[in-house]
Amino acid sequence: MRLRPLASAVLPVLLLAAALPAPAQQAAPPPSSIYANHPLLKGTHFKPARKPVKARLWTDADKMIDVVLLGTTEDSVAYALRDSPGKLEDVIPLAKVRRAVFDFSEPLDSEAFVEARRTRDDAALCKVLLKTYAESFPFLALPGNNAVENVSLLASTMMTIAGRTRRTARTDEANARAIQQYERACEVLVALAEAKNWSPEGAIAVVKYCQCLLARGKVKTATFHLDELDEPMPGDAAYGHYWLVRGLLAEERGEWEEAVRDAVLSVDFESKNGESFPAALLLSARAYEELEEWYRARDIYYEVAMLFQNTDFGDDALDRLRFIMDNGKTDAPEADQTVENAFFGLAEDMNKLSRELLKRKETK
Repeated sequence: MRLRPLASAVLPVLLLAAALPAPAQQAAPPPSSIYANHPLLKGTHFKPARKPVKARLWTDADKMIDVVLLGTTEDSVAYALRDSPGKLEDVIPLAKVRRAVFDFSEPLDSEAFVEARRTRDDAALCKVLLKTYAESFPFLALPGNNAVENVSLLASTMMTIAGRTRRTARTDEANARAIQQYERACEVLVALAEAKNWSPEGAIAVVKYCQCLLARGKVKTATFHLDELDEPMPGDAAYGHYWLVRGLLAEERGEWEEAVRDAVLSVDFESKNGESFPAALLLSARAYEELEEWYRARDIYYEVAMLFQNTDFGDDALDRLRFIMDNGKTDAPEADQTVENAFFGLAEDMNKLSRELLKRKETK
């Protein structure tokens, strides 16, 4: 699967709240012509990095080399030696690299990182992560590198911010801002997807890219890219996300039974995934609402609100639970509670529990 190439020139403006200032004394983008006629690059499509990046590579020959990464071809990276950073020394196939460690020009601000996570300041978290890891984006295909995990966190946080903007949007301007935020998340996901051949985060990024396309209203494009993927097996890293996005596409088409089926597949096999699991539960509850299975929807919203308190997922569940209770959708006794008791292991009065939860939240 080939995603739209990452436009490296726009990386410094991926920040959601505002553009990130360029680091002091940042090197100018090396023009392709500097290396285009180099014998080592003959017959390749060379993409120079916006900024050369220092790194240490371990090769399959048990060799360690300190290099300056200059750019990439379809299946390799070009590098210079540290003592000759402007001279292309060699091109090494990705298949021959066992591990890569980037020597970032802007080390991660650990104090700011911890504080942003503690206070749930997603914009600040994005700023901290982008400042350090943006320079690694062209090279995430390098196996075993030390950037993928935090780039994945960056992409997820950007998606969270975009989703929050969309959910709270009340004007065309706010909706447009959400679309722009999803576009920026897509740019990071395209870079992260280059790691799909060696990292679970890369495989998940491909599916999340489809999710962002769907959020931007590009339903056909999202469907096309998702259909290109092999259906993951239970246990695969992308399994929960894959069926979540399948369910979201079914929701877009108004196929509610299909949306429930896909959501259940995601939930059943990825119950420990903090992103796809609550999102799939909410999807199933929305589908149950459309099917007018109000008791099922109530029960799921209650569980999500209890399990994911002080999160966007929990807040969304509370809003819909409040709607169901305020409008008396479950006031009449349920005819058959067998399914409820089997699914949740409950025999309590769910209306009573739901009202008590809503009351506690209102008094805080």
